[in-house]
Amino acid sequence: MYWVQAWIVGLCIAQTSGHLCLISPRQRGDLDVFSSGNPTCFRHALPCGGQPIQDPVEVYAPGQNVFFRWQQNFNHYEPGFPGYMDLSIASSPDSTSFATLTVVTDPYVHAQNYQQNYTAVIKLPDMECDHCVIRARYDAHKPGEDPFLQCADIKISKGAKKSDTLNYLSAESKTDQQKLVPLKKALKLKKYYDQKYKSNLKMQDTKLYGFAYNPFQPHSSHYISVSVVTGATQMLNGFAFGIDDPSGGKDSTFMADEVVAIDNGRNTTTILVHDVASSREVAAKIVYSIGSQNGSHVQTSDIFQYDGVPINGLSWYTDKLYAAFRIVPYNNDFFFEVGTLDIGGLYTKRASIPTAEDLYVNFQWLETDMNSYKHVFALMGNENDPIGLSARIYMFDLFNGQFIQAAEVDVREYTFMSMHSYQNGGEAMYAFSPGLWSDSGHDMWAWSLVAVDTMNGAVTKQCDIAPRGIFQRYYGGSVFQGSSNPDGFLYHVLRVMYSEADFIVGVNPDTCEVRFSEVTNLRYVHSLQLVNPAP
Repeated sequence: MYWVQAWIVGLCIAQTSGHLCLISPRQRGDLDVFSSGNPTCFRHALPCGGQPIQDPVEVYAPGQNVFFRWQQNFNHYEPGFPGYMDLSIASSPDSTSFATLTVVTDPYVHAQNYQQNYTAVIKLPDMECDHCVIRARYDAHKPGEDPFLQCADIKISKGAKKSDTLNYLSAESKTDQQKLVPLKKALKLKKYYDQKYKSNLKMQDTKLYGFAYNPFQPHSSHYISVSVVTGATQMLNGFAFGIDDPSGGKDSTFMADEVVAIDNGRNTTTILVHDVASSREVAAKIVYSIGSQNGSHVQTSDIFQYDGVPINGLSWYTDKLYAAFRIVPYNNDFFFEVGTLDIGGLYTKRASIPTAEDLYVNFQWLETDMNSYKHVFALMGNENDPIGLSARIYMFDLFNGQFIQAAEVDVREYTFMSMHSYQNGGEAMYAFSPGLWSDSGHDMWAWSLVAVDTMNGAVTKQCDIAPRGIFQRYYGGSVFQGSSNPDGFLYHVLRVMYSEADFIVGVNPDTCEVRFSEVTNLRYVHSLQLVNPAP
């Protein structure tokens, strides 16, 4: 294994679809990173995507710092078992042995139709070769999805000139004044809601909790609290594991992002942690419980008789017991399975259903009906509908161990990536929605709270939150609600367009009262939760 230093820089560009392309050095075969779903970014055959060997397209010097650039233009993130992208090198065009140069964690962007360029500044090994191969790989860990592979042919020679080989594709940016418009509108909207509901102080003492990390210290994280009024954060405890960081080796301990269950009766939060002794090809198998309000370590257990199938989502069920959802491979098909996971690591299968087709395999959210505590709902997205974001709600009776039904979600007007139970709401759920992903233009996304009928999939607007032209079309920001909402609000984090500014929004589904926090920045805070300990 070569010792390599690398810096990774993410560059966002227009959102289309595809999978993985190697831009610099230029990949073998055709290359088109501008058209949606272009087959030049969809190659699986080992070892190099099925493309024939070419003459070297670049010549580098031994030990040179080189800008390597690739594009992930379709995201296949697997909650509970994050994938990765990596670059590696082989010393000859016929070799099938590649040495890793750098690893980048698959980002959880909540919508597959996502395109992002990455640049890795890599110090090449101190070696010469007349014909080396650089390979870019995206292994999503997604059921039924083989790794995507691209290769480029290069030469490393002492006679090469050490120069910057990367040319960025620049686009005309908006003026600073234009970029400030959404933030000004957001502050004006906050002032409007403050004046309208100035006599109501229900949100004053509420805090959210989550895990924060520094991208320059990826192997550690902190448990923090966030005020829903001021947006201020407070560090409560530190952990020697990062978030979704499958880098392998001695630093491979990390928590699975967005796999969280809150037990308000015991005042604990449970997450899944990847074992430091395991490779990045193994799913998280440690049940890790902490104090919900201070982050103190409560209990750690291995999943008993672990079978290797990742747990994609957790939700509170009863005291010391959580609902768990898994996508279980079976021959050439899959089963959706729900079970229970206790804090001691015992997983018990309760119900499963074979998929009628291999389309609705994008796990998005797991939610327990907080009114009856019998039913569990899994929100599953359609793998082949990155624009329309069609989805289904799979309903299970966890108490009796039965699958009940699957309802097609009506996404003609509203799309969403999470849904939340609400006291006295029956089996209806609520979701925060920016409208449709297919809407184009910077001012098309008006945010609403919508009601979701879990029996028939009907989606109707419940409350207006923000008009167009203020907040991004971003499907993250979800808050795990726990088993109750005593203050009557559901919470979400909204991102202001063209800035790093965020607002926590609270909405009461019964009255449609809306509250905004002060402006804050929560871009590096993960798995936010609302904690309401039992009296």
